[in-house]
Amino acid sequence: MFEKLINNKLFKSKDLGHGVIMITDITGVSGYLVMGTERALLIDTCCGIGDIRAFVNKICRKPYDVVLTHLHFDHIGGAYLFDEVFITKEDAQYMRSEFEESYPEVQRQLDNKTPFFMHLKVALPNDRTKVTFMKEGDSFPLGGRTLTIIKVPGHTQGSVVLLDEENRLLFTGDAANSRTLLVFDYSAAVGEYYEALKKLKKLEDRYDKFYTAHPPYDVKKTCLDDLLEICREIQEGKNEPVMYEFNKKEYLLAKQYLENTCDRIDGKIGNIVYKKASPV
Repeated sequence: MFEKLINNKLFKSKDLGHGVIMITDITGVSGYLVMGTERALLIDTCCGIGDIRAFVNKICRKPYDVVLTHLHFDHIGGAYLFDEVFITKEDAQYMRSEFEESYPEVQRQLDNKTPFFMHLKVALPNDRTKVTFMKEGDSFPLGGRTLTIIKVPGHTQGSVVLLDEENRLLFTGDAANSRTLLVFDYSAAVGEYYEALKKLKKLEDRYDKFYTAHPPYDVKKTCLDDLLEICREIQEGKNEPVMYEFNKKEYLLAKQYLENTCDRIDGKIGNIVYKKASPV
């Protein structure tokens, strides 16, 4: 299915089975290379530190497309290295500003840990990269498997997940995970996110697990039920959140968690970070 697994200072690759390779960059964020019999699909491009295109090309000899699950720099960072990327229209409008605003913070966090920032000096999108809009229901046939786009407004308005029905997998990016952030100006309200999650719930007989962009990466699909429960509690005013700091700002985290982990104290998986005065 693939040429070979490789690792270097900036990227690690791991065979997850079912023709799926997880690619993790130096910051710990992951993208996924999904292999079919005829083509492949790269889901997200990590932070842009290092040449992810060259890395992928050493693993995959098939032609492949590149899908961005949403606009954040840790998913679009390496997009400019490719000839064409797919993203929703809602999120594409923020690509350049997100990259330019986030780059200084990335550099600060990795201060002196790596000299490989030359790739980040190119703002997104650039003239060499074609940005193609995708929408709900669009599909990427790879040969033996097809990945279908499902919009999940929440983390961002244009966030998507990709359903691989043949292999019963759901690639969720940041749209549904153990700590979903609904804290940005372009995030959806809790109620809108709830409706999007209900759409995923109706499809749950078609997938068995989530693959997410951040640890723990391989997530049980019961995470979806946890997120739905939290949304209901927030809308009904029954939630008892804890304070949570993100990017030097204080927000609310729906459920208590074990220190230095994403694990909830009650043993469940899904969690949501939201604004103190978040619309419901």
